[in-house]
Amino acid sequence: MVLRKDLGLLHMLYQIVMRINKARQLLKQGESITAIAAELGFVDQSHFHRSFKRIVAATPFQYKSWVTDRE
Repeated sequence: MVLRKDLGLLHMLYQIVMRINKARQLLKQGESITAIAAELGFVDQSHFHRSFKRIVAATPFQYKSWVTDRE
């Protein structure tokens, strides 16, 4: 049985994943990490960093370096 609080947590996780996916697109386009964190509504850059690493298993800087090296 799924409880209401569980649905709230799932919704919150979904929102974070969607924001991180948008961040990945912006990083590929060359946007700055600071600008992305602010644009996507993260409280600060460290919150963005932790959330990104939790979802992608790499820091935003590592991810940006990886995608730009592949081009």
